[in-house]
Amino acid sequence: VLHGLVNNAGITETLPTQFIKRDKLERVLEINTIAPILLTQKILKKKKIGKNGSIVFTCSISGTYVCGGGNVLYSTSKGAIHGFMKNAALDLSVKGVRVNEVCPGMINTHILDESSISSEMLDAEVARYPMKRFGTPEEVAYGIIYLLSEASSFVTGTSIVIDGGFTLQ
Repeated sequence: VLHGLVNNAGITETLPTQFIKRDKLERVLEINTIAPILLTQKILKKKKIGKNGSIVFTCSISGTYVCGGGNVLYSTSKGAIHGFMKNAALDLSVKGVRVNEVCPGMINTHILDESSISSEMLDAEVARYPMKRFGTPEEVAYGIIYLLSEASSFVTGTSIVIDGGFTLQ
């Protein structure tokens, strides 16, 4: 039996709303939304997560708090995860299973390596962060560790924003 499950999936496809293509929409939703939801469902159905278990999703401030040009597919996929997390938290609370999410801002990962975002655009984005830097994967992991631990035993249906103050503005 598992004590915790972390659903951490994320790809992006940068394009304006009027240029959405079905195949790109389906790909982003399949990886960011459908796979984590179905994995969670299968683990629950097979009773692989026990009482006092914790399920944590990696959402994003882009799915819940902010939006940006060309980010429509990613935001849509993460907004759906946010809604799923809230409902699953309510459904599973009677079984003693907690469901939460972390909502990172921009994190130094490879998610944008193949995007059309230039280094100048990234520099401009960093300048918008009050802490004048992007986060690290380890900083997001610390939030996930908290949500998996007994320290958060009375926390469910919650989003922890890890964004260097970006959403303060």
